[in-house]
Amino acid sequence: MKEKATTKKMGKPRKKTVKPKAKRTESNAPPKQPFLKRLLFGEEKPDLSELESGSTTILDILSPTAIDTKSKDYIMVDGVYHAYLYVTGYGYTTTVRAAWLTPLIEAGEGISVSFLIHRHQREKILNKISQTTMMNRSRMRDVGDTRQDFEELDSAISAGLYLKDVMNRDGEDFYYMHTLLEIIADDPETLEQRVTELERRCVSKDMFARRCDYKQEQAFLSMLPLLTIDPDVERKARRNVPTSGVAAAFPFASYELSDRGGVFLGLNMNNRSPAFLDPYNDYKYTNGNMWIGGSSGAGKTFTLNCLGGRLRQQGKRVIYIVPKKGHEFRPLCELMGGLYLRLSPSSKDCPNIMAIRRKSLDSYAGLKDLEERKDSVLAEKISRLIIWYSLQKRDLSDIDKNHLDESLVKCYARYGITSDNATLVDEQGNFREMPILADWYDTLNENPETKHLAVVLARYVTGSAAAMGQRNDIDLNNKYIVLDTSGMPDDLQLPGIFWATDVANDLIMNAGTELSALIADEL
Repeated sequence: MKEKATTKKMGKPRKKTVKPKAKRTESNAPPKQPFLKRLLFGEEKPDLSELESGSTTILDILSPTAIDTKSKDYIMVDGVYHAYLYVTGYGYTTTVRAAWLTPLIEAGEGISVSFLIHRHQREKILNKISQTTMMNRSRMRDVGDTRQDFEELDSAISAGLYLKDVMNRDGEDFYYMHTLLEIIADDPETLEQRVTELERRCVSKDMFARRCDYKQEQAFLSMLPLLTIDPDVERKARRNVPTSGVAAAFPFASYELSDRGGVFLGLNMNNRSPAFLDPYNDYKYTNGNMWIGGSSGAGKTFTLNCLGGRLRQQGKRVIYIVPKKGHEFRPLCELMGGLYLRLSPSSKDCPNIMAIRRKSLDSYAGLKDLEERKDSVLAEKISRLIIWYSLQKRDLSDIDKNHLDESLVKCYARYGITSDNATLVDEQGNFREMPILADWYDTLNENPETKHLAVVLARYVTGSAAAMGQRNDIDLNNKYIVLDTSGMPDDLQLPGIFWATDVANDLIMNAGTELSALIADEL
């Protein structure tokens, strides 16, 4: 066989041109990684000359003094024990609600949460999801519905179709999410206790957390704010999340109660955070009313004492109405320099129920710069006294009410007080001397038609409750007052509470712009 020789026509040799290398400047140099990341991962070495000279560097400030990594369960950094957990990729709930990370964020003292989110290109991910869903459908044809992996394939297919739907129709992106949990304590026993409690908490929220055994140091570095995570931890903690799931993981949601300028009530039992309440914050709350409920011994009275005492420390006026166990409020009242008044038949420090303590009914005129109305304070006081009387004699007729009204007008007129508000004060602007229950009793006895009405008042004049109807000079200008009605007999308990409420109402309405708090126990 004859071999065929071939020749190749060679052209003229090309001249090789060598371009000079461009000098690297700040404008064309590749971007550098963050300084802390370069130091921790060995991409940049510190200037030894600065260390030898004894000057303090950034590395000295950021780095811990000592780290112990001998244990598989924790690492010790500057005498503090650190343990780390990660939420497994299969350990998340399929459907999440808003702020679903809150149970972990509010887990309590010594527990921190870090989650890293990495977004991927939608086009590439859609192709991978389509291929994976197609392969799962092909495998499912060969799998019987009684096999264990049948449900797993069915769930994987449903998840793939859901991701495709939200990415194509709703315009959501695809993310990988990694959640790390850091637990710190001063001793190994407390650390183990907190780790166990956190694992139980995750299980109660349909989440599964695993310990980073033999990976504590890597988890410590991954927990730092460097946007990096150990590859092994990243693989085990990886979870695909759409945009809606990432948005629902908003971390700045809290069920803490911390009002600026509020009073300290105690510690939140869920996360040990301090609770501060400002009932006067009308921007946050509709009004300042509140209700405290609980079983016997739960601490209702103690809470009311704390609330009133700390409001008084802020300069606010506090008035208590206590129908039962008033002695529990007396120690703090005396400690605060307050006024403790016991409304009972045996007490001699009962405020005069017939005393008028307001010069005008238009308390809001001064607050709103309005012209003050001249409504009669006496008429308002008489109507309230008739209500107090009716609480002790329930079968009052219209004629009886008219007789009571006439007797009260006559009784106040004897002290120079009429419907004109100017007659309430003397020439120096001080309140005139006010009538007492004995005066009203005498006025009713003067008329034969009203003698039967004086029987109700006889108890406060000549009977066992005569001490309550006597004239006394009690200075009610104190800003911490306890009105204790626990000594009232059962048949006088209701009018006694009305008596205390009438006094408290006058004091609060006279306060003007001064903030007040009316606290009633055992309502």
